[in-house]
Amino acid sequence: MNASEAIFRPAANVILKNIKNTSTCKKKTFTSCIRQLVGRFSSSSYSGSTATPFYRDDSMTCTILDNPAGEDATIVSRSIYSSIATPKKKSTIFLLDIFSRMNNLEEVRRRDLIRTTMLNRNQLSDPIKLCSLQEYLKMHKEEQDNCQIIYTFVVAGASETEEPFWSSFSKDNGKSRVPLLDMPTGETDLTVLNIRENMDQGKSTTWFDWASSSTLAPDYIGKVDSDTLLNIPSLLSVINGRLPPPTNNDDGIKLYGGDFVFPQPPYKQFMQGGFYFLSRHLAQCVSSKAAEQNRFHGPEDQRTAWLVLQCSGTEWLWCPPNPKLFLH
Repeated sequence: MNASEAIFRPAANVILKNIKNTSTCKKKTFTSCIRQLVGRFSSSSYSGSTATPFYRDDSMTCTILDNPAGEDATIVSRSIYSSIATPKKKSTIFLLDIFSRMNNLEEVRRRDLIRTTMLNRNQLSDPIKLCSLQEYLKMHKEEQDNCQIIYTFVVAGASETEEPFWSSFSKDNGKSRVPLLDMPTGETDLTVLNIRENMDQGKSTTWFDWASSSTLAPDYIGKVDSDTLLNIPSLLSVINGRLPPPTNNDDGIKLYGGDFVFPQPPYKQFMQGGFYFLSRHLAQCVSSKAAEQNRFHGPEDQRTAWLVLQCSGTEWLWCPPNPKLFLH
């Protein structure tokens, strides 16, 4: 397996299992094949192939879970807007963080491939709906209103002697250190956290803390692993058709979405870590609970769910993994 093959092998294995006829890939390099498959995300048909197309499907649903905190969690068919106030006429903003590592050659190559496939704006009917965080911050207000999915690669840049997490709710940690470091030259879409690199010691909580408390104020904050393929057109469809939009009043909507892992003792219920998202108010609650209870260590997706359960009034939105939304 060469370096290019190693980049997307986990997600690609799942993709290829969903393709009925992979003959179109046999004479192509692995990377070319992946580019071709990801390119189908925005097409409703694929000329000249009997393969199952990957396409935007507006009928795809994410469903609310009833009693997610119990072992009898069930899926219910009811509108997610049932408890939401009247929306105001403003686009919903989704901040998408792609977790990566800075000083790692495989991750550098993976980021390059993600930019030309998953983040290719040509797959959108309105390319301006997708922009990097750094581009967004340089836009005029009128331009910002057009971008709904703001992405950034989240890496950690502090030395190994530094803490693995940062909290704005901690007097010792949050007040004495700046949360972000300057970006390295060469890549303009990185956000560098001022913590040491880690996966299960507080990186995700640190990001949710900063993202939810920043002046950016996104409506939703998503976390996706760099080996997960996310269907951006379908995500945009979910944002505009399934998620509670911004409201006239700051009513503190708490929503937790992703691929629900049904509780099977001794494991607890949680959204699988390849891709999940929190509303901004829930991210703030999760961050404060983590600081209050010093709950930064442990499997990050399960730890996030444990903190979500401490936040009352949270809705759980199940979005099963499939080619229509994401593959991990």
